Amino acid sequence: MDKIGFVLPVLPGKSEVVTTLAQTMMGGRKDEYQATNAARQGASKEAWFLQPTPDGNAMLLVYLEGTDIVTTLVNYGASQDSFTPYYRQQVQEATGIDFSQPMAGLPSETLLDWSSDEDSAQYAALALPVPGANIEALKALAGTMSGERKAEFTASQADIGIAKESWYFQATPDGNGLWIVYMEGPNPWEAMGKISSSQSAFDVWFKQQVIAINGVDLNVPMTEAPSQLIMSSPRGL
Repeated sequence: MDKIGFVLPVLPGKSEVVTTLAQTMMGGRKDEYQATNAARQGASKEAWFLQPTPDGNAMLLVYLEGTDIVTTLVNYGASQDSFTPYYRQQVQEATGIDFSQPMAGLPSETLLDWSSDEDSAQYAALALPVPGANIEALKALAGTMSGERKAEFTASQADIGIAKESWYFQATPDGNGLWIVYMEGPNPWEAMGKISSSQSAFDVWFKQQVIAINGVDLNVPMTEAPSQLIMSSPRGL
């Protein structure tokens, strides 16, 4: 199963276009969206999250699963069925990105892909800034958690209640990047709160690495979820 998470910047004043499209895909045109999605080898799972940015705008976090993500994205751009051209036009209005143009490559790089055997119905995602000088440190952290400290990572996930977690890195034009984290669990944001209070050796080490990479202190509890799930198929809302 292919997976990808990436970010689309939302143009100033266009957040409502994104939320309206999401509501349309989950509401009045849901059957049409799902039928055309299946016909063009679309994603078997798709989730959108809207995350405010410090400048007062927003970014759209997209997570996709499917048998062939490259084919999925190519078909988004080429399909002329009854729904997809409308979808592309709305995405372009909201983000300025024209999916009908050929892709130069996948928009992000997978750094970590971990899951338990448990099934979960709740999705969450967030994007964190990464200075260019610390990109390699982020990739090294992902490698460590997928390798020599995987058993500790797995135990930590069980303790806080995360069933699936994936990390993606997306370069930005200024030479920096975004660290995209996608999670599934009974309550992923509650799980993040448990990380804040945890004093286990692994969690303390992990929080130190995050501070070193981007200055985010996970010891400080979140007062609200950093992003909002606005669309998911087949489940997650």
